[in-house]
Amino acid sequence: MPLKTQIIDFNQAHLAPKKSVLSLGGFDGIHLGHQALIQQLSLEAKKKKAPSCLCVFDPLPFQFLKGQSPFKRLFTIEETKELLQPFHLDFFCIIPFDLRFSKLSPEEFVRYFIIQQFDPIQMIVGYDFSFAYKREGDFSVLKSLADQFGFSVKQVEAYLYKTEPVSSSRIRKCLALAQMKELKALLGHPFSIQAPVIRGEGRGKKMGFPTANLQLKYKELPPFGVYGGRAKVFGTWHKVVVNIGQRPTFASSDPQVLVEVHVISADLDLYDQKLKLELDFFIREEQAFSNISELRQAIHRDIEKTLAFR
Repeated sequence: MPLKTQIIDFNQAHLAPKKSVLSLGGFDGIHLGHQALIQQLSLEAKKKKAPSCLCVFDPLPFQFLKGQSPFKRLFTIEETKELLQPFHLDFFCIIPFDLRFSKLSPEEFVRYFIIQQFDPIQMIVGYDFSFAYKREGDFSVLKSLADQFGFSVKQVEAYLYKTEPVSSSRIRKCLALAQMKELKALLGHPFSIQAPVIRGEGRGKKMGFPTANLQLKYKELPPFGVYGGRAKVFGTWHKVVVNIGQRPTFASSDPQVLVEVHVISADLDLYDQKLKLELDFFIREEQAFSNISELRQAIHRDIEKTLAFR
């Protein structure tokens, strides 16, 4: 059965699956720890012959409460939904996190959201699960409220990598340092980017390196620089060189950040196509070159390193 997606707030209880096995949180990245929890969610739902339901807060509570804008996820909601496909869940619910949510007490959260919206038979939560105003609710509080309202709860242990729990915050630190190998190990899948190709200025093509340009406002990106990876183009994977940044060699008053993708050994018309990238390794920092010849030589070296990557 295809994954059913619903956007649910306090006024849309009729959209929420009832009597499900439920889990909720940020699920930013669908990393190895999330995957262990989701597998447990799916297993418990099958045992109980109940629908499985994963709820994701958007925006992420910590970003909303800190006033961060724009709100950026490691993987966008659409990317998250795609990452969930192998787990064969029944429902994927997007919960708009807002000021009202942030002020709920633990009992109000359970009474007016969990019970009123979902009335679950069981909840599956992570080792560090917390909820409600100022994170006053932890697993013991949830367990007490679950007993009061008539559903069960199960806590999934931390997934350890190199003796430390895998977490979204740990992954964000790796991303900020462009540690792509470590990032892949924590995620259990490559760091990927999906976005439609937008019209560029054609500079790359004039230099002999045509690029597909992507603009992403609501996704965390690694530091400015050049990366080697691969892209899925018309159903086929190609090696690519990716530049993330603001093109310092070309003086511009436009501060927008672009993701520029050069598909090696292929000149394809990708405008308006949706491109999927996987970044494998960091090559070098973005830099301003004195002239186009120096830039062209650097790109040749970037391509050689990407082709040699295994």
